[in-house]
Amino acid sequence: MFQGGTISDSNIILQGFDEVAILPFLVKAKRARNRVGLVLTNNISKERFDRSGWVLAGLLRTIFRWSDRIFYHSDHELELIRRHITDDRQLLEKCSKLKYHLLGCSHPPFEVDRNPKSIAFYGPAMESKPWKPIANLIQRDTRNQFLYRFYNLQPQVATEIRNTLEPSSLVEFVSGYQTQQKYLESIASAGYVFLPHNQLFAGKLSGILCDAVACGTPVISDNVEPIGEFCRKYGSIGHVFDFTLDARWPDKFLNTVGNESEYARFQRAMEYIRADHRGERIIEEFVREF
Repeated sequence: MFQGGTISDSNIILQGFDEVAILPFLVKAKRARNRVGLVLTNNISKERFDRSGWVLAGLLRTIFRWSDRIFYHSDHELELIRRHITDDRQLLEKCSKLKYHLLGCSHPPFEVDRNPKSIAFYGPAMESKPWKPIANLIQRDTRNQFLYRFYNLQPQVATEIRNTLEPSSLVEFVSGYQTQQKYLESIASAGYVFLPHNQLFAGKLSGILCDAVACGTPVISDNVEPIGEFCRKYGSIGHVFDFTLDARWPDKFLNTVGNESEYARFQRAMEYIRADHRGERIIEEFVREF
């Protein structure tokens, strides 16, 4: 950031940034009479504020002061900004909501046979993305209504899951490198994508969610934002439960799943999201705000 070439009298937009590395860049850019817009990309979440506390909040406050525009993607992100970073009116006026471009992608450009009785889970597992909710579902699926495929899990986690489940469960583990096409095929061919992200992740936009929307594959999700925001605005995009507070959610899912008109309704809502996140629409909004 210190040694890069000097840009002057320009508009600069950064999609995603490291909070420490961006500071010298901002100082250099502003001294050279540039206008700088920053797009928050997984910078804001409860998990990050719990871990880094006042340090992260202080860094982001400084970054906001040195920037001309801050773009966020969800209402929950703005709420976290107000709660953890600043309630200063002048700084909040720099913030604008921007649709996330990956939600407007249309994948895949190839034919894929969908197996409506399969559920895909994508690792790696972590504290904000636990594997136990899907294990609870598999344990309750005593009639083997679904085939469960796990992708890119850590070996020790795969072993833990195997040891937790009955040998009769329909479970597959896929490991090793996947090309982008193979990855998209796995999403497009699944009946559902399982999103285990909990409240620690709220405020971030999952890339797996974006690819599920792009492929028209409904989700099974914990009730975290921005899932709720999308469902309120566009219609339900899948089965959403409170994995922590509702111990009976696996039974509710297994007892209600299979309604073809409901499944089509989920896919229509995803179509509305894709249409509203078209590239030209995002560019138009971005130019107007910046």
